[in-house]
Formats: sequence, structure tokens, C-alpha cells
Amino acid sequence: MSASPTVKFALLFGIGASMAVMSIVMYFVFPVVMKSEIEKRMKIKEGSESYGYWKEPPIPIYIRFYFFNLVNPEGVWSLTEKPNFKEMGPYTFREHRVKVNLTWNDNGTVSYRQIKSWHFQPDLTNGSLDDVVTTLNVPAVAASNIYRYAPEIFYRYAIDQMLNLTHSSWFVGKPVRQLLFEGYNDSLIDESRSLSPLPHEKFGWFYGKNNSDDNFYNIFTGENGINKLGQIDKWNGSEYRDIRPVIFIVVRVWESTCNKINGTTGDMWPPFRSSSDHDLTMFVTDICRSITLKFHEETQVKQVKAYRYLAEKTMLDNGEEDRDNRCFCLSDATRCLPRGGLNVSSCQFNAPAVVTYPHFLYADPAYATTVDGMKADPEKHQMFVDIQPDMGIPMNIAARMQINIVFERVKDMSFFQNITSRIYFPIFWFSETAQLDESMAKQLHLVTDDLPTYSTIFCFVLFVTGGIVFTSGLLIFMRHRKIKEQKKSYKKVRT
Repeated sequence: MSASPTVKFALLFGIGASMAVMSIVMYFVFPVVMKSEIEKRMKIKEGSESYGYWKEPPIPIYIRFYFFNLVNPEGVWSLTEKPNFKEMGPYTFREHRVKVNLTWNDNGTVSYRQIKSWHFQPDLTNGSLDDVVTTLNVPAVAASNIYRYAPEIFYRYAIDQMLNLTHSSWFVGKPVRQLLFEGYNDSLIDESRSLSPLPHEKFGWFYGKNNSDDNFYNIFTGENGINKLGQIDKWNGSEYRDIRPVIFIVVRVWESTCNKINGTTGDMWPPFRSSSDHDLTMFVTDICRSITLKFHEETQVKQVKAYRYLAEKTMLDNGEEDRDNRCFCLSDATRCLPRGGLNVSSCQFNAPAVVTYPHFLYADPAYATTVDGMKADPEKHQMFVDIQPDMGIPMNIAARMQINIVFERVKDMSFFQNITSRIYFPIFWFSETAQLDESMAKQLHLVTDDLPTYSTIFCFVLFVTGGIVFTSGLLIFMRHRKIKEQKKSYKKVRT
């Protein structure tokens, strides 16, 4: 027994209307459900989807070192020529990171140490670790900086005598492997250790750092608010970069608010960013400060939507263009640098180290005019971070900085008495890069692009199908009504 037209209409009308309403509800509910799922999966906790990625990042990280080889040491020594440099490298290492000693705290934070190790990649290197680089004698220059600020004449006299007795020179020629991780023996270091404890018995820019950590982190897990995910609560037990002793002297790393630790460690940021979130802040232990990158444009990384943030020219400003940077210019006038350079001597054991962009990009001409061989190029030397805005995951990173040493005359110090002007002596620059692989990019594309698209298409198809079913029921009803009216008309005619 078939259903009556009225029943068919009611059934089709109900089904069609239900499908249309369901599609509208799903269209608005899906983003809410999706957001809730992302929050749950992004929180840092054992068993969460982000935990493994955060604890031991699977993304390949490479750091490339480019050394500046001094080609005219005799001319510089005789004060007849400016230092002239030829770039060597890159010397490439694969970086591995793993977080250890995890402690989950009641205030929604996790404490840990991060072990870093570096592995040489000869296939990605131009040259060999045995390449000899002629560069500045950094232990000697560091000693002169200690001499400048030593509180007692005894220490100044002792340092000056050690430089003369050890027959130290302005320049040294050392293989890359020793300048980086292996370190080299220096008689000045040996003599200095008799006066005051030094952190290492050898000098190398990364000596003793392979398979080591950069102190104790405490970050927010997102449990008490996803907007704090990855933000640093404390570093080494403090919210500030503390006062620290440097051999004979004590200095505060930075002044005022610049000493505050802000941002994340660079592993992740809170999700659900918009283009109006102009700033991206992270704390960089090697330069003792937080840095802020500015939103530049929307881009794509392996066909996944991303926001690009750039380190602008004012990031290393001395306060001339960005007043907020004024507190990075230390009160001692000799440590206040021209714009484009950051004095990091107080966090590098008092070596007069200055951080700039590679080849003095965007820096005051005072830097590049003291040397020859610099060729700044924004495409090669600018720092940027690409973030997937919905997840807060860094997809493409290029961190680029240059290490320089201030080389100048020190009053009453015979070893440097002939120097007539300040030289910002470039040592090396590095490029640390990381990019999502194809597998992770596909997963991100599925979550951030495919699923929302599929949901929208499904809701549209469901709405259209519901409309068709509803319309079919309406047509059946109208046809049935028309037939009934025709029958009534026919009966009236018969009678």
C-alpha cells in the first residue's frame, strides 16, 4: 500500500527542511569544533599531538657558518690598509634538539632543559673544516676589554704584562674546526686562569656547547589559556636577564624593560593568529634578549597558508629610530653603538662582541666603512619566520646574524696603543634554517585547508540536496492539490 500524496509531501518536506537546517548548523558549528580540537591537540602535554613535535622537533634544522678571512693582515698591522675580507663557506651542520628533565607544574607550565647537538654535513659544505681562517685574536681583544673595566690597577697591569709575555698578536690563523666547536689552546687563556676562573680552557666560538643546554626554561603549556601557549614564564629561574659577574666586574645585561624576557623560545606560538597580530616575539639566549619580528605578508610554504614576519631594520636600532630600543644602549657611552649593532659583551664573558645583520645589512655606515669586502643583500641576509596562523607552528625559518668584535685603542695599554680608530671587525655570520618536510606539510594542509574546504562543500551539497528534496515535496503537494481541484471542477460540470 503506497503512501498518500499528503504523507509523501510531509515526509519530503521534513527531510528537506532538516537537511537544509542541518547544513546551516554544521557550517557554523564546524569552525567551533575545529578550534576546540586544535586547542586540545596543540596543548603541550604527554599524549597530545604536539607533544612529540615539541619535545624533539622532527624538522631538519641546518646551521651554516660563513667566516670572514682577513687577506691583508700585514697591511692592517702596519696601519696602512683597512681590513679586507673574503667570505669562506658555508660550513654546514645539522642541528638536533631534545628537551629533557621535564617537570609539569601546577600553574600550567612545564620546566625543562634543551640539549643541542651539531653534526657536520660535508655534502652541504663549501670547503673543509681544515680550512685555515685568518681572523682576530679574540682572547687578546677580550683581555683588553677586561683591562678597560678592571677596578684595580693590579689587574690592568697583570693583563698588559700577560699580553706581552705570551707574545700575543692581533691576528691568528686557525682551522674552522677549532674556531667553531673544537677550540684551540692559547697561552693567554692559560695565564689568565691563574688570576681568575674562566669558563673554558680553550677558545672556540662554540667550544663546549655541543651536547649541552642553554639553561633552564619554564614555559606555558596552554592548559590555563591557549593564548599563552609556548610563552616563556621564566628562564634560569627569573623573568629577567639577571645581573651577572664577568671575571673582575659585574654588569647588568640590559637596562630597564629591555632586560625583560618576552615571547616564546621559537618552537611554537599561540594558534589562531590574524594578520592584525603584527608582532612575533621570541627570546634568543645567545644574544641575551628578546627580539620582535613584524608582519610582512601572507605567503605559502609547500602550498600551505603562512604569515611571514621579518626582522626589520629597526630591530637592532640603538634608539635613534625606535625609542623602545634605547634601553639596549648601555649607560656607558663607549658601549652605545651606532644603529644596526647590538652590544652583547655582557653576555659573552666581556668579549667586546657586537651582533649585526650579515654584511652589516641595514646598519649605520660606520660599520661597513671601516672594512672592505662587505656585500649586503636582503635576499641572502635578512631574517624571517613563516608561521601557519591557525596552528601557530613555524613552517619556514631563516635566522641570520653576524658576530663582530670591536677592535680599538685601549688607553694606557701598550698592546693596542698604535690603533688609531675603532674597527668593527667581522668574524663570521650564520644562517640557521628549518622548513617543514612534505609529510608534515600535507598533514597541515589537511587540517588547515582540506578539512574546512571539505566541510564547506559538504554543507553546500547537503543544503542543495535538502532544497531539492523540499522542492520535490512541494511539487508533489502542488500537483496533488491541482489534481484535487481538477476533480472538483469536473464533478461540478457533471452535475
